[in-house]
Amino acid sequence: MNRRTILLFTEPRLTLQKHPRTRHNGGMILSLRGIFLRVLAAATLCLLAVVLGMPVSYATSPTASGEPIFEYANGNTRLMLTLPTPPRYRVEQQPDGTTVTIDFRDGLDDPGVAGGEGYGVITGYNWQQLDGNIWRLSLTSADPSRVATVYSEPMADEHAYRFILDIEGMGRPVPQVSPGAGAVAALALPPIPQVKPTDIPQENRIVPYLPVIVIDAGHGGNDPGARSANGMLEKNVVLDIAKMLAAKIEGSGRYRARLTREDDSYIHLRDRVTTARGFGADFFMSLHADANPEPSVRGASVYTLSERASDREAARLAARENRTDAIAGVDLGVQSDDVASILIDLAMRETVNDSRGVANVLVDEIRKQGIKVLKRTHRFAGFAVLKSADVPSVLVELGYLSNANDAKLLASRDYRDRITDALLSGIDQYFAGRGQVAAGE
Repeated sequence: MNRRTILLFTEPRLTLQKHPRTRHNGGMILSLRGIFLRVLAAATLCLLAVVLGMPVSYATSPTASGEPIFEYANGNTRLMLTLPTPPRYRVEQQPDGTTVTIDFRDGLDDPGVAGGEGYGVITGYNWQQLDGNIWRLSLTSADPSRVATVYSEPMADEHAYRFILDIEGMGRPVPQVSPGAGAVAALALPPIPQVKPTDIPQENRIVPYLPVIVIDAGHGGNDPGARSANGMLEKNVVLDIAKMLAAKIEGSGRYRARLTREDDSYIHLRDRVTTARGFGADFFMSLHADANPEPSVRGASVYTLSERASDREAARLAARENRTDAIAGVDLGVQSDDVASILIDLAMRETVNDSRGVANVLVDEIRKQGIKVLKRTHRFAGFAVLKSADVPSVLVELGYLSNANDAKLLASRDYRDRITDALLSGIDQYFAGRGQVAAGE
């Protein structure tokens, strides 16, 4: 039986570059070495095809640094990226084995491509810019897989670096279909170099995926929010509680916590959503402490997004919170009905359902802590800060500063400790239901 062999040659993209030793009117010249290597590789490839009569696959580097090259063999897929500088990266894998994320902190200014189809074990990839200069590459697979190895190495011309990641399929075999653009088929992947753990930079390690929880302290800066009878400001109360909750979330070791604001600064409502997405949020929680014209009203409550408010109090609160952007010159409340409908439609049904599910869990956990809640504790309204299309989001009213009893509780360490415990427990229950964390770990 004739065995089909595929020979693979790869080389860096031929580019115009400054010659290291020669000046030519201050301009740019072609690297003669690069031309020679290209001609030699092409000639060798053609010669092998003629003499051996074998099918040949030739892969050039991608047209953009962020466009991967894929190789597939024996249930494994290799992803390769060409980068201009040595990369600093962090690799995380979700527990279900269907998603891998790589955060690049250096070596990539702009991938030049939004995403595309994968090959072999990897079904697709996409790029997302996070805060600062971090670019996240997300890889998806239809069946469970695991990262077998990841490393980077200088390329032959010493002007570029290659990032290499091998993913091993753990589910059913992946059919060997014809590779698409940027992919090459191979019968065997090159051997993986042995690297001592001590040689790997601390940030360049594979770590378990930790869901990102973004905590939003409402108001801030020139928007104080509600005020208690003794002058306690909502913006300060919710910031202190947000920091306490974030510390507990981070300290659990099960998540990564991020804050939309860490000081007395004002952030537009729409920018809070953008910030959360920039952090790569898996869950968004906005904290508030309301005021009511009727001072007897008290208790905690949880709100989720809905085009129609569940009751008059929910509508009043949403209108009040959404108007806060008017302080900085942006009033979401004056948007047309069509725009409002579009914003609501962007909140995908699955995301809204997830938000409602976690809201119900949060209500139960708050009750377990013996904290007084409103009669209809889970309410619905069109909060601008909850209008994220793909991030489950809730708004938690911690109590009413307009009520003397609630104001006293909100100032106490014990109450803050109990309600943050309840919120963390609710987050645990939500992610345990999704199979992303073991409740009570």
